[in-house]
Amino acid sequence: RDQPRSRGLGDVYKRQLRYCSGNGIWTTSGQYAQPVVLDNFTVLGNSTGVRADGPMTMTGGEVRQNTSTGVYAYQTTLVMNGVAVRYNSGDGIVANRTAATITGCTTSQNNGWGINCDGYGYYGSSGTAQLEDNVVQQNGGGVRIYRWISVGLVGNTISGNSGTGLELQDLSGLSGSGITGNSIFGNGGVGVLMRSGGPSVLTLSGNDIHDNTGFELRNELSLIHIS
Repeated sequence: RDQPRSRGLGDVYKRQLRYCSGNGIWTTSGQYAQPVVLDNFTVLGNSTGVRADGPMTMTGGEVRQNTSTGVYAYQTTLVMNGVAVRYNSGDGIVANRTAATITGCTTSQNNGWGINCDGYGYYGSSGTAQLEDNVVQQNGGGVRIYRWISVGLVGNTISGNSGTGLELQDLSGLSGSGITGNSIFGNGGVGVLMRSGGPSVLTLSGNDIHDNTGFELRNELSLIHIS
């Protein structure tokens, strides 16, 4: 006789999860925490849409109209591919002290930052952010990488945000891909804001930065190399 098939989280969340007063989905950390996979899902109308304190992979879904942050990850591994994060009242995606890989996602019309990666104030390397081929537009701010994060930014479009397009501060370094091939335009503040701290030399290459309301690039570092 066929045995009943157990239902995993990947099965459960191939559907809508909505209108919870707290987190729509919350994965925990700990010794026995298993990776969670969300596939072709919708999370909407909660406080925080998805909170990941344990390893999380999200593919082809939508997180929207939550009253706080869309996706919040803390001290874990976050992989997102082809996810739309829209119309959230806080930031679209927040990764704190997290190894974040975000590819082919759209973050739009969130009240805060589209993508906000923060090392959370701990000195030294406390996170990574690899962002490739994302569209970040019409948010309160575009992309913020802050406090001891190692970053790679490749092929992203950051446009039409109310504030700064890309803000970098206190980086621990760059990944092998570097910061290249990004289009940063039409933002309401500075196109690229390079703030204090981080590597003594920071290289940006092959980026298209234009038509931002403030400076196209504002450099508060000691040395920056642009090619």
